[in-house]
This record gives sequence, structure tokens and C-alpha cells, in this order.
Amino acid sequence: MRSGATEEAFTSQAQHIIENRCLQCHSGSNPHVPNLSSFSHVSQVVQLDEGMDFFSLVRVSHTHLLGITFMFFIVGLIFSHAYVRPVWFKSAVVGLPFLAIAMDILCWYMTKLIPGFAWVIMGTGAMMGGCFGLMVLVSVHQMWFYKMPPELVGRDAASRRAIG
Repeated sequence: MRSGATEEAFTSQAQHIIENRCLQCHSGSNPHVPNLSSFSHVSQVVQLDEGMDFFSLVRVSHTHLLGITFMFFIVGLIFSHAYVRPVWFKSAVVGLPFLAIAMDILCWYMTKLIPGFAWVIMGTGAMMGGCFGLMVLVSVHQMWFYKMPPELVGRDAASRRAIG
């Protein structure tokens, strides 16, 4: 149907399949389920969604780039004070969301040209969510429940005596 099938072709090739297998649920009686009862209804359902136009995409990109980056900065700043070893892992967890948001927004535009980039968008979203969740969980856990290792407690007390 997306490639321009006529109503006659729909009637002869697809309508009987839809009537036998789909109309029990897709008859139009439930407003939350797509209606497949006629050629015009099916034509509306199979229209390819090409997403936002370029100007809307630019507006949404700026909002996401500034807002989400600010949230990652604040949570990353809190997480940077957590006791996490090795340091390279801690640095990666703080830095990866910034790389992911840049890749994510770039792939919004690339998806307009090559639809396969939608998979990259899902991957970068998962990366951002995973890093954000890890930073929040570790930070909250260490603020509320974590007890410092004894070797660090002694080191902290010695450094306070040296300063004070």
C-alpha cells in the first residue's frame, strides 16, 4: 500500500486476509486500536511517519542539548565525590553521557537520511539512562548507607589535623 497499491489490488489481495485475521480487534469499535475495516482506513495506518520537519528538529535539539546536559553535569558533579574505583571507570561513567547526548542528537538528523540510525539513537539513549541511573544509585547509596573503609577514614582524619 505504501508503494501505491490501488483499491482494486487491496480488495483482491489483502482484504480477505484482514477480514479473516484482523477485524475481530481492528473493526473500528475500539478507538484505541487502529481501524482496518476499509481501504481508506488501512491507507492511513500504513503511512510512513517521517518524523519532525527540520526546523522543529533544530528547536527540540537545542532544548534537549541544554537541558539534559545540565542534568548530567549536576548528577556527574555529585557522583564525582563518590568513592568509586578504578578512577578510569568513574571518569567514563561521568563522561559517557555527554558523548551519548551529542551522538543521539546527531543521529536524529542522520535518521532523516538513513533510517538505520534509529538503532544508534536507541543505543545512545540506553547508554545515557544506564550512566544516569548508575550515578544516581551509587551517589544515593553512598550518601545514606555507605561506611567509608577504615584506611580512608584514618587518612581523612589525618588530613583534617594537618589542615586545622
